[in-house]
Amino acid sequence: MEAIWQTAFAIIGSVGGAGAIIWAISRWFANVIAERMLKKAELAFAKDLADFQSKLENKNYISKTRFDLEIEIYQKLSEATLQMVFDNNALFPVLDHPFPDINEEYNRMVKVCEAATYSYNLANKAIRQSAPFIPKEIYEEFCNIRNDCHRQIIMFQDFRLDKMCKELIADSKDQYRACFGRTQEISTKLDDLVNHLREYIAKLDVLDTGIAGVHD
Repeated sequence: MEAIWQTAFAIIGSVGGAGAIIWAISRWFANVIAERMLKKAELAFAKDLADFQSKLENKNYISKTRFDLEIEIYQKLSEATLQMVFDNNALFPVLDHPFPDINEEYNRMVKVCEAATYSYNLANKAIRQSAPFIPKEIYEEFCNIRNDCHRQIIMFQDFRLDKMCKELIADSKDQYRACFGRTQEISTKLDDLVNHLREYIAKLDVLDTGIAGVHD
């Protein structure tokens, strides 16, 4: 403030007449205020621009047609994958209650394997069909779960349905026990995938074209 008044007195000393003095001081103050307001506006604009850019980086702007297509794909994939995991969990369940009758137990295991194989094939088809339309990392997560389910089916056929299954279990106890642990791992991977999908979909935002009836 002291510097401002020193400058003002310098102007008064160099300009003659009251009118000229008032005019010079007013003009000078106006320039000072305008410069300060401009700097303040520039700082506010820079902050608003940074906030806007941050929001843009956290959003994926797509057309409504693309948005609807992706949601439909994820719905089909989620349904097929959930059914695959559900049927696959029955192969090596955490809690198992075998039937006392050997034949009845074997028939039950055959049906369990058939259900797991059928839902696996449906999910595998859905995953492959969606490959070109979804992000690579999400596609790989679906494939990872599918591959684990496929491995469980193969191991089930060896450890439960093969005629030499008892001998195989005796020789490969660690692999057999790992199958039951993998059941929980598959469920955990599915939960992680669902959370990833939630985060990804939350970032999708429909692009507003500003023209009624136009979505692309």
